Amino acid sequence: MLGSKDPFYAGVLNNLALLYVQMDQTDKVEDYLKRSAEVYKTRFGDQNPNYAKVLNDLGNFYRAQGRFAEAEENLTKALNIRGTLH
Repeated sequence: MLGSKDPFYAGVLNNLALLYVQMDQTDKVEDYLKRSAEVYKTRFGDQNPNYAKVLNDLGNFYRAQGRFAEAEENLTKALNIRGTLH
Protein backbone atom coordinates (compact mmCIF):
# COMPACT_ATOMS: atom_id res chain seq x y z
CA MET A 1 0.00 0.00 0.00
CA LEU A 2 1.29 3.45 -0.86
CA GLY A 3 2.04 5.82 1.96
CA SER A 4 1.23 9.50 1.79
CA LYS A 5 4.97 10.31 1.59
CA ASP A 6 5.68 7.89 -1.25
CA PRO A 7 6.67 9.41 -4.62
CA PHE A 8 4.29 7.02 -6.40
CA TYR A 9 1.48 8.46 -4.28
CA ALA A 10 2.58 11.94 -5.34
CA GLY A 11 2.34 10.84 -8.96
CA VAL A 12 -1.17 9.54 -8.39
CA LEU A 13 -2.20 12.83 -6.80
CA ASN A 14 -0.77 14.76 -9.74
CA ASN A 15 -2.53 12.56 -12.30
CA LEU A 16 -5.80 12.73 -10.39
CA ALA A 17 -5.59 16.52 -10.35
CA LEU A 18 -5.03 16.58 -14.11
CA LEU A 19 -7.99 14.25 -14.60
CA TYR A 20 -10.19 16.61 -12.60
CA VAL A 21 -9.03 19.49 -14.81
CA GLN A 22 -10.10 17.52 -17.90
CA MET A 23 -13.44 16.73 -16.28
CA ASP A 24 -13.91 20.43 -15.42
CA GLN A 25 -14.17 19.56 -11.71
CA THR A 26 -11.57 21.99 -10.46
CA ASP A 27 -12.49 22.19 -6.78
CA LYS A 28 -9.88 19.59 -5.73
CA VAL A 29 -7.16 20.32 -8.29
CA GLU A 30 -5.14 22.88 -6.35
CA ASP A 31 -5.04 20.78 -3.18
CA TYR A 32 -3.95 17.62 -5.01
CA LEU A 33 -1.22 19.46 -6.90
CA LYS A 34 0.08 21.15 -3.75
CA ARG A 35 0.12 17.85 -1.86
CA SER A 36 1.93 16.17 -4.74
CA ALA A 37 4.51 18.95 -4.89
CA GLU A 38 5.11 18.74 -1.16
CA VAL A 39 5.79 15.00 -1.30
CA TYR A 40 8.31 15.44 -4.13
CA LYS A 41 9.97 18.41 -2.45
CA THR A 42 10.22 16.64 0.91
CA ARG A 43 11.50 13.41 -0.62
CA PHE A 44 13.85 14.73 -3.32
CA GLY A 45 14.42 18.43 -2.65
CA ASP A 46 13.39 21.47 -4.65
CA GLN A 47 15.63 20.77 -7.67
CA ASN A 48 13.86 17.61 -8.79
CA PRO A 49 12.25 17.20 -12.24
CA ASN A 50 9.10 15.67 -10.74
CA TYR A 51 8.72 18.65 -8.43
CA ALA A 52 9.22 20.97 -11.42
CA LYS A 53 6.53 19.13 -13.38
CA VAL A 54 3.98 19.56 -10.60
CA LEU A 55 4.86 23.26 -10.28
CA ASN A 56 4.36 23.56 -14.02
CA ASP A 57 0.96 21.84 -13.78
CA LEU A 58 0.01 24.08 -10.86
CA GLY A 59 1.10 27.16 -12.79
CA ASN A 60 -0.96 26.15 -15.80
CA PHE A 61 -3.95 25.50 -13.54
CA TYR A 62 -3.61 28.99 -12.04
CA ARG A 63 -3.26 30.47 -15.53
CA ALA A 64 -6.48 28.79 -16.64
CA GLN A 65 -8.20 30.15 -13.52
CA GLY A 66 -7.05 33.69 -14.28
CA ARG A 67 -4.72 33.73 -11.26
CA PHE A 68 -1.84 35.14 -13.24
CA ALA A 69 0.54 36.20 -10.46
CA GLU A 70 0.45 32.69 -8.94
CA ALA A 71 0.76 31.17 -12.40
CA GLU A 72 3.85 33.23 -13.19
CA GLU A 73 5.46 32.35 -9.85
CA ASN A 74 5.00 28.60 -10.30
CA LEU A 75 5.87 28.52 -13.99
CA THR A 76 9.02 30.54 -13.34
CA LYS A 77 10.09 28.20 -10.54
CA ALA A 78 9.51 25.19 -12.79
CA LEU A 79 11.51 26.79 -15.61
CA ASN A 80 14.40 27.62 -13.29
CA ILE A 81 14.52 24.09 -11.91
CA ARG A 82 14.47 22.58 -15.37
CA GLY A 83 17.15 25.01 -16.49
CA THR A 84 19.51 23.80 -13.77
CA LEU A 85 18.95 20.16 -14.69
CA HIS A 86 20.20 20.46 -18.26
